[in-house]
Amino acid sequence: MVSAIIFFLINFHKQNISNDIAVWAQFGDYFSGVLNPILAIINICVFVMLTLTIQKITDENNNTNLETSKKIALMSLKHEELKHFKEVMDKNLLHWSENPKHIDSIKKVLYGYNVLEYRILFLFPELRDSSKNAKLRELLVESLNFYQKGDSEIGFTYHIPLSNFYSMLVSEMGKWTIS
Repeated sequence: MVSAIIFFLINFHKQNISNDIAVWAQFGDYFSGVLNPILAIINICVFVMLTLTIQKITDENNNTNLETSKKIALMSLKHEELKHFKEVMDKNLLHWSENPKHIDSIKKVLYGYNVLEYRILFLFPELRDSSKNAKLRELLVESLNFYQKGDSEIGFTYHIPLSNFYSMLVSEMGKWTIS
């Protein structure tokens, strides 16, 4: 707008101001002819900038929502796997406590644990470095060694500490599920 006024003043500054309405109408047409294209270009630029800004915000929100959905899905998978792990191990430990003299009972616990551990390592990579996991495996193997030597009574004495480490491991895995 300022450029239109400057341009007008440079070209017509020596002219007298007219009292004729037709001259003022022409003056108005001049300004609208100069200003409308400029305002249209400014309007298009503002529209493009707003569209790009809105698109950027929308993309950021979509990415945030996607990340949140991934975390929820992973948490749900971890929860289901932990639940399955606990169900199988509880059943196997109960079977062992009901049949303390049979080597097959401790073998079932160890075999079940091996399968479950292999299955959940992808979802719980922290399990590799867990001291409770290492201790649980150590107790299972020591107990099985006593059973294999024919000393099921000493082998069964591992049931309580093994159950305690198993409970601590499940608790630790519960924390990993929500982290």
